[in-house]
Amino acid sequence: RKPSTHKLVRSTHGSRGAWFDHRKWHDVTISWLCVYAYMLYPRLLSIVFGMMDCMDVDGGSYLRIDLSVACDSEAYAFFGNLASVGLFVFVLGIPFTFAAILA
Repeated sequence: RKPSTHKLVRSTHGSRGAWFDHRKWHDVTISWLCVYAYMLYPRLLSIVFGMMDCMDVDGGSYLRIDLSVACDSEAYAFFGNLASVGLFVFVLGIPFTFAAILA
């Protein structure tokens, strides 16, 4: 009996024409994406929170990652809004995605 084609795909590699399961390929891909996201997570946290970090310099407050941006300027408001989006997408999104995958 021939396997159904909606679950299995014929490989063009090798002389025997091996069959492999899409689900296994999908699981391996998701696993590697999770590992990659886990490795990037600390750097993403640093970038997102760095966009909101101000420091006092000569009586004024400036963005630590770019001292040309005053913390009471419109540019800082832009960085703050961008950081808020990054907070939800990356800082909260990655752990919730991991939880959904593992559930």
